Amino acid sequence: MRILLLHSSSDLYGASRIFLQTVTLLRKHGHHCVVVISNKGSLEQALELIGVEVHIINLGILRRQYFTIAGLLNRIQKWRSASRILNALIQTHQIELVYSNTAAVLIGAWVARKNNLKHIWHIHEIIERPKLLHQFLGWQMRKGADKLIVVSDAVAKCWESALSDKTSLIRIYNGIEPIIQPVKNDYRKQFNLPDDAIVLGLAGRIHVVKGQPYFLEIAKALKKSNNFSNLHFFIAGDPYPGQEYLLDQMFDLINTYQLESRVHYLGQVDEMSNFYAATDLLVVSSIQPDSFPTVILEAMQYGLPVVATAQGGALEMVQENETGIFIPLDNAVVAAEKINAILPTIIRQPMGAAGKERVATYFSQAAFEKNITAVFEKNHATLKLAIIGSRGYPYVYSGYETLVKALVERLPAKGVEITVYCHAHLFPQKPAMVNGVCLVYIPTLPFKSLAQPIHSFFAFWHMVFTKADVALVLNVSNGPFGIIARLFGKPTIMNVDGLEWLRPKWKGFGSVYFKWAAKMAMRFMDLLITDADAMQAIYLKEFGAKSVVITYGAETSPGADLPYLADWNLVERDYYLIVGRMIPDNNANILIEGFIKSKSTKKLVIVGDVPYQDAYADKIRSYQDPRLVFTGYVRSPETLASLYKYCYAYLHGHEFGGTNPTLLKAMANGCAIAALDTIFSREVLQNEQFGFYFSKSPADCTRWFDWAESHFIDIEAKRAIIHQGITEKYTWETVSDLYLYHLKSLANKK
Repeated sequence: MRILLLHSSSDLYGASRIFLQTVTLLRKHGHHCVVVISNKGSLEQALELIGVEVHIINLGILRRQYFTIAGLLNRIQKWRSASRILNALIQTHQIELVYSNTAAVLIGAWVARKNNLKHIWHIHEIIERPKLLHQFLGWQMRKGADKLIVVSDAVAKCWESALSDKTSLIRIYNGIEPIIQPVKNDYRKQFNLPDDAIVLGLAGRIHVVKGQPYFLEIAKALKKSNNFSNLHFFIAGDPYPGQEYLLDQMFDLINTYQLESRVHYLGQVDEMSNFYAATDLLVVSSIQPDSFPTVILEAMQYGLPVVATAQGGALEMVQENETGIFIPLDNAVVAAEKINAILPTIIRQPMGAAGKERVATYFSQAAFEKNITAVFEKNHATLKLAIIGSRGYPYVYSGYETLVKALVERLPAKGVEITVYCHAHLFPQKPAMVNGVCLVYIPTLPFKSLAQPIHSFFAFWHMVFTKADVALVLNVSNGPFGIIARLFGKPTIMNVDGLEWLRPKWKGFGSVYFKWAAKMAMRFMDLLITDADAMQAIYLKEFGAKSVVITYGAETSPGADLPYLADWNLVERDYYLIVGRMIPDNNANILIEGFIKSKSTKKLVIVGDVPYQDAYADKIRSYQDPRLVFTGYVRSPETLASLYKYCYAYLHGHEFGGTNPTLLKAMANGCAIAALDTIFSREVLQNEQFGFYFSKSPADCTRWFDWAESHFIDIEAKRAIIHQGITEKYTWETVSDLYLYHLKSLANKK
């Protein structure tokens, strides 16, 4: 589709960043984008860097300074001039759709109507006063938008009274991109801050609604606190052209409050990573409702707690006392008291960690991509997919949940509408949708042997009465339930995973059931997926079952850094690493017993646990040796990446599971690897090319540990080439494309 995209400014503040993100995603999905902005600047440069055609045209942007008779006459003149140029662009480029970003871009509705084109209007603002302006803009939206995108429920509430029932209003939360910017400018050093300084930061336009004066009032009130001796304040941002007087007023207040040595003005910051890296806590002091402050998401992604006035979109972004706090709009003393209460590190750091997890879960780039591109594409949901057999989403516990997470982050952008069936007891909060993925919560018994089959049985009965085109079923124990889908004409693909009937945890009846279930899967499922060539051969030999091989994927985890190891007093290359569930067939006990008997001077770090009471897990935790470090679950991606990156060697004891995601993750993160000698490990590590091996005995593990201690050069040689083992078949892009191909093929045969 050929799209004309209009935006109100050329800075790189919140709405402009979302505009840049939208253009980038539309181009990724094959749309031709022609961009018009009112003036030159950072946004223009960023757009040109990605190859976008950019035109600079005065669009007659409506700002408060034009709310006079003379100002409105000026705008009308600019609109007339701009409309002639835009009409010519529409004809020249054969534009099919017009997109306007922010309520200030009024010209888009006019030129779209003039050329009989559809108009999508993306509204970021909450404008309640003056009432006449609110009514005028609401009338323009009602008359001039075929689809109206709002960035939060607060924005929707602001405008809904001015809209008709016929107006198509869609709420799409802004999505945050992964952190990729390196820190190039250390503001703490630039301003000679002491090492123990606590920095409160405010970022945004210098504008009356952004509350810079209120921020300074709060700083003044904090002068009376016990912590003020190490408090400093950063203000980032610049005013709109013509409003430089606001900057002068801000500096006058700084002098009046005698804060010259504590408040540091950074000006416009193009690379915000520099700002967040130097800041300990973000303050959003807006005195009027802010629709959906992007800085909140950015700060949370950087692990900063957020303090915000209790209004607007912040109420949907910040969870009070979990990821930050809310402060009153007009009481600096109370605000200072509340801020002072969360300044201790023991309070700030957990809030920051919770904020980072919240952003990744609810405000991801993948969800924004899925939702924003769907608005532009008439038939975006070409395939409705149900996923049954995992514990749910977002929930990462085993390989199945890793696969679900990878698929739901990629397939929606390729036209797939996904529903994931979740174990109800694992999700205290039960949102109906996360990152654009529909979630259905099915109760089950919270016992490891019965939880999954009971859950899946009821999930199948729910699924067959939905509009799902095809079901992806995980776990071979669900094989018998394929008959339910078969009776109702719902195609099914099953990922059989590993050799479940051989796992030690399934003894007696469990082993018999899994083998019978595998036979039922062959009979009732329309397509079987095995995750390794060796697993494919086993299913063919054991059951005469044909299957398609689709492996798991791997990607390097960002953010690894040595300070993340400090909680366990770990030193680079001075520890071995085990990652995985504490279950018998992962053989952690054999590795630990072998390590205890070895002469190693290094530590052995065991990452993982099980979410239920278990005798084997208790046994693992009972081993006593000063060199053993049990971390439990590590939920922070940066911490886990650091544990991988800096270990001496990763030890892989998994026995029956085919291609293992943890092994691939270790390879992607550059580990030297020693693995249990199985056909599955040899397939992934390509025999001795990328790995060392040990047999299933504590004595052989002891032998390997003692050998590794004196063969540093051999260990480093394997580490240096391990990335080469992540071939195309082990990338999530290839994996998701293969699943999509087979899902569509089955759906089209219905």
